[in-house]
Amino acid sequence: RIKIFDLLAIRHCLQNRHVDWGYITRTAREMKWEHSLYTALIMFDHIYKGLFGKALIPEEIYAESRRYVKSRKWINDKLEKVLTKEISMPFVIPHLWTRIHTALRELDDPSFGTKGQRYWQVFGGLFDRFIHLKLGIKNHPPMFIAFSGLDGSGKTRHIETLRTNFLTCDIKTMYLWNRAGSFPFIGLILKIRRLIKSVFVPVGKVSEKSGENILPQNSLTIILWRWFNVFEMIIFYFFKVRVPVLFGKVIIADRYVYDSMVDMEYTAKSDDFCRVIYSILKYLTPKPDLSFFLDVDTDSIIKRGGNEVKEELVTKGWYYKKIITEMEAVCVDNNSMFRNASEKISRIALREFFSRYPEKFKGYKVISFKYK
Repeated sequence: RIKIFDLLAIRHCLQNRHVDWGYITRTAREMKWEHSLYTALIMFDHIYKGLFGKALIPEEIYAESRRYVKSRKWINDKLEKVLTKEISMPFVIPHLWTRIHTALRELDDPSFGTKGQRYWQVFGGLFDRFIHLKLGIKNHPPMFIAFSGLDGSGKTRHIETLRTNFLTCDIKTMYLWNRAGSFPFIGLILKIRRLIKSVFVPVGKVSEKSGENILPQNSLTIILWRWFNVFEMIIFYFFKVRVPVLFGKVIIADRYVYDSMVDMEYTAKSDDFCRVIYSILKYLTPKPDLSFFLDVDTDSIIKRGGNEVKEELVTKGWYYKKIITEMEAVCVDNNSMFRNASEKISRIALREFFSRYPEKFKGYKVISFKYK
């Protein structure tokens, strides 16, 4: 694909530097990639003219490129078809055709080794691109990122920005949200509970509070509530995180197990995070490759106009302080400018993601078939 950035980068080089075209064409001839150079120059000039109405490549160099391409039927016939396409960005070029250009350069250059070594190098490159580009098998490393913090701390907004930055790098991400009590089985139990109340409690005795209060109210229901939630979280994260990660997905979770632990302890009016059930939960759920904790003052959250209750925020904020070390999260101060915090998050996340790529090429030779 040719992107608009590629065109602008070439224009910048041509306008701001003296280009030694003699050196470029001589090097291309000596290094056996004349066909790639002249084909690319014609395509870039054609696309630039279509978008901006003027030439990009000097007239004499363009004419030389045309003469060369016309003398090679295998290039000229395909190029004419490519140039008749409607110009839209990114401009898509047949992948196999581009690989033929590269393969010819590798096969003709003895500096790549013996003939057998050159054929193996070409085959390795074609196989690598086939499994990643055509079959779409593990195009990039998997990664699991979790965001934690108080309600109203800005998790969702930062996740949206981070996902946009990943997409700019051609990396699609999966978004995941949950909280204690939001899972399907728990939701079914709550619906049954509401139905029972509506049937067996006299209408005149159902207050507004009792009609809305669906959280557990005694020690037994609190214990059951906690175990049901943990059971569902283990299953939920197995299918929504552990399995997709095996297939190379990048997953970003808006709230994770520690946030649910805070919710469950707040519901129980307790602060015991050393329960056996929580140890089981942490052991059986995937550990994030990277975690962020958004640190925001409760007053700042209230000023932003959220629906959060200050008393609840203060209590949960104290809970988070008790477990912040155990979370092993990057603490991000989100009290000031959103842009500063967002840039820090994206910088850390993208650096960590791209550091997971192995060394892929040694010169032109593919030495790792792991990712695209």
